[in-house]
Amino acid sequence: MNRLTCFLIITLIISACSGNKSRELHLHERLKGWDSNIYENPNVTLDSLLKMHPEQFPAASVAYYQLLKTIATERITGKVKDETAINTALAFYRNTSDYYNLTRALLYKGVSLFTISQGDTSAYFPIKEAEVIFLNKGFDDNYLGASIYLYLGKINRLKSNYEEADKAYATALEYCNSTGNLKDLQTVRLEMFWNALTKRKYSDALGNLVSFGDVGPATPDLEYQLYYAMSNYHSAKRDFRLSIEYLKKMLDVKEREKIDVSSAKLYHSMASYFIRSNMPDSSLHYELLAIDAIEDSLSRDNHYYYKNVADILESKGNNAGALGYYKKAYISYRSAYSRINQNRILELEKKYDSNRQEAQLAKLRTQKVFLINGVISLALLLVIILLVSYISISKHKKRVEASANMQTTAEDELRRSWLVNELLKSSAGLFPQFMEDVNREAARSRKISKEVFDNLNDTVDNIKALSRQRLSAITKSENFKALNSNIEYLVTLSDFEKIELLLIECDFSSQEIAELLSTTQASVRSVKTRIKEKIMAMEGLPFDPQTTFSIFK
Repeated sequence: MNRLTCFLIITLIISACSGNKSRELHLHERLKGWDSNIYENPNVTLDSLLKMHPEQFPAASVAYYQLLKTIATERITGKVKDETAINTALAFYRNTSDYYNLTRALLYKGVSLFTISQGDTSAYFPIKEAEVIFLNKGFDDNYLGASIYLYLGKINRLKSNYEEADKAYATALEYCNSTGNLKDLQTVRLEMFWNALTKRKYSDALGNLVSFGDVGPATPDLEYQLYYAMSNYHSAKRDFRLSIEYLKKMLDVKEREKIDVSSAKLYHSMASYFIRSNMPDSSLHYELLAIDAIEDSLSRDNHYYYKNVADILESKGNNAGALGYYKKAYISYRSAYSRINQNRILELEKKYDSNRQEAQLAKLRTQKVFLINGVISLALLLVIILLVSYISISKHKKRVEASANMQTTAEDELRRSWLVNELLKSSAGLFPQFMEDVNREAARSRKISKEVFDNLNDTVDNIKALSRQRLSAITKSENFKALNSNIEYLVTLSDFEKIELLLIECDFSSQEIAELLSTTQASVRSVKTRIKEKIMAMEGLPFDPQTTFSIFK
């Protein structure tokens, strides 16, 4: 009876293991079947994948599933937004000998970074690594080769490496000719168009769009991109009438195919072309349409629409109407950049919280090590106990010092964040261009209404006074003094000069300082020279300014 029971148990275990293995093989074969069709029919593949439940898959199948879903999504949309999915796949294939899927995971990791920010050059490295493996292993996958060199071309073009981009596009085109996929071929041709247009090789640029004339765009998105390319081409040739016509075609495609693009930006582009064609009435019409089409009230572009309407009305002599739109431009600008500033502050606070959590974790680790050493010391001889205790105390002191250093760093970062926050609040409402427009408006309104003239001038004076008060309040703050106590000795410097000096000491670039203080880089450099001259003219300083301040380095 016992033997029979054991036999049945063993049989059940073997049967269960065999069943699991069989299900894994079946799942792998299903994924492999969709993989074979993923380049030519990504929509069908993605629909099938989305009906599955990957949380029930073994690790290998999860990685394969996430990779296929990423590839299908990129084939349909041209983007990779689910960074978690491709990270999962890449982490798995990094530890296997499946170099083919590793190559694909590296490629789409780079595409993911490129989707997040085209200015992020880190996207280049995983794609370049994918190219090296692809060439070394000699994979027979023309679709993969086309994608690798397409994105290498895109990245090189954005880095202004136009010749390298041309080489990459030419290689991608060879792979596309091998696959015969019209969408891929036209996508590469569009990229070659932009590279040639950037180099002002207009004939070469137009020649890359010949394939569209033979068979037409392969997809609605490519149709939209074609019209966008033609609009820019004619703009470069200063034929704004045709540029406008292609923008209208883009609007038609957007409405017909429900493409996710901003109608407001398209209307604004039309208005800009009409202005350049000296047709202010038409420009005003389309700029008003742009305002009506605004979907995101906090978009940073909205204030341009209001300002352009105001400029046109002002040119027509409608000063009252222009003033209303200038006010709307100001409100829109303030709202948009207030949100941006808030996001920056939240990022800084998040960074500070992260440092504080790390300090707390370091304390917890220290306590854990101390406790473990204490327990072990109880089981050892007195000499060993003393030795271990000595070592533990030494380590504890080092960790306490490290924790104190981290806390000091966090406090410095907080003060630095405070400075940025105060400056942003100081300059958020001061917009040089707006003040210039108001001054001009005031001057023109003087003959019409002295009351309007006085009110506008009072507004400008109030803004300037408020700016001076806030700068003075910042420089007198204890937080400001804590960032660099030596600045207190520089009594001949103005509040503005002290703030610029401290920003330089905090390693801000000229461009960043110009943005924070609502001025130009040229003005920043000029003030920097004046600061040096004033400091060197001071006598009786308790330190050597040339070795104390980084502005002299």
